[in-house]
Amino acid sequence: MAAGPIERRDNGTARAHVSGKCRKAHAFKARAFKAHAFKAHAFKAHAFKAHAFKAHAFKAHAFKAHAFKAHVMLSVIIPTHNSEQALVPTLAALVSGATAGLISEVVVADGGSQDDTAVVADIAGCEFLALEGPLGRRLKAAAAKARAPWLMFMRPGTVLYAPWTDDVTRFVEQRAPRNKAAVFRRGAGPQTALREALSFLIAGLGPARPEQGLIIAKPLYDELGGHSESAADPEAEFIRRISRRRILTLAATAFSPR
Repeated sequence: MAAGPIERRDNGTARAHVSGKCRKAHAFKARAFKAHAFKAHAFKAHAFKAHAFKAHAFKAHAFKAHAFKAHVMLSVIIPTHNSEQALVPTLAALVSGATAGLISEVVVADGGSQDDTAVVADIAGCEFLALEGPLGRRLKAAAAKARAPWLMFMRPGTVLYAPWTDDVTRFVEQRAPRNKAAVFRRGAGPQTALREALSFLIAGLGPARPEQGLIIAKPLYDELGGHSESAADPEAEFIRRISRRRILTLAATAFSPR
């Protein structure tokens, strides 16, 4: 008969032991969750700070370029439409131009993007213009707002290879280049010396294309009437209107995935 109370005590001890284990497990999970939440929060905070730092650094470069007004020559104009991903490498390649004092501003002429194109432009310190109408009208409006004496048109996704700033500086500093325009050489993968020479020759003799970019003095742009609003491909049509004999192909290359 004495076994009953002992058994009840054993059961009670077991239940208490199990309950204690549950509480410890719950407490451990709670601590683990808090630690995970803290790490996630710390990671997000770190990522945000890094993102903010990069944005600040790029804007600082743009500010420095603006400060050296004596050397500022170019307003870069980039037409966009849902170009969030393509815009990033293009802007990254332009940083060297800003730090060298060659670029005074980057104007993004947007045609109603639904992605984060505006966010990318803002982080990079660009002037973002939300414009309606066809591509030619947007390009013309952006050129009218540009403050520098030279315009450089770039398509999103086009990446300039260093040291492109040296070639551009030499071109715009010539004594009488204002009746001419320039484009970059179309880039390709690694090539032999012979293929490189042939590529350069073809680029100099063949028709210029919009993905090569376009550098033109603002007075000449205005004299030619700017981009056409009615043309199906206003970039290519404007290059044809300049005429190939007035367009110099720079040695610096521009790579475009399209």
